[in-house]
Amino acid sequence: MREKHKDKSEKRDQEAANEEQSVDEKINTENANKAFENEIIELNSKLKEAIEKQNEYENSIAELTNQNLRLMAEFQNYKKRNEADLRKIIEYAGESLLKKLLPVYNDFERALSHASESSKIEELTEGLSLIYNNFTKTLTEEGLKKMDVVGKEFDFNFHEALLQEVSDVVPPHTIIRELEPGYLYKEKVLKFAKVIVSKGPEQE
Repeated sequence: MREKHKDKSEKRDQEAANEEQSVDEKINTENANKAFENEIIELNSKLKEAIEKQNEYENSIAELTNQNLRLMAEFQNYKKRNEADLRKIIEYAGESLLKKLLPVYNDFERALSHASESSKIEELTEGLSLIYNNFTKTLTEEGLKKMDVVGKEFDFNFHEALLQEVSDVVPPHTIIRELEPGYLYKEKVLKFAKVIVSKGPEQE
């Protein structure tokens, strides 16, 4: 009888233990499920943030692309305007000089129209001299400068030697005479001076 009672008691203990274990497992399972659900919620939140950032990046890229296209179009228009302005500047580059030369040109016209009427060569010469001086002044103001070469040492950067002459007076490689004048335009050679150069005394 005692053994039977003992067996029932052990069975109840075993069942209670099993039931307790089942409750623990259930609690553990619920906790695991909750943790998994929380993890899924967190991952969904991170995924949502990532999608939002991706949309922001895509919008930024689209905006930058549009800005770049606008800038390229503006640059092309700017380039075309500059090219057109440059062509116009080149086309009318001589306008300022021509305006300054017109009075001299008109003076020549008047001088020629009165040349046949003038009985005095002195008056005609004086008139032409005045025109020449005005013309020289205009060219000088524009940056033209006549070279002073006679008595200077020959320099192939500015002079062109057409002849050499024997000279007991002038040292070798010195310019004796100017055949055609040379001109500078703002320190740049516009026309080389054509000259005769001394080659020193004649060798005996």
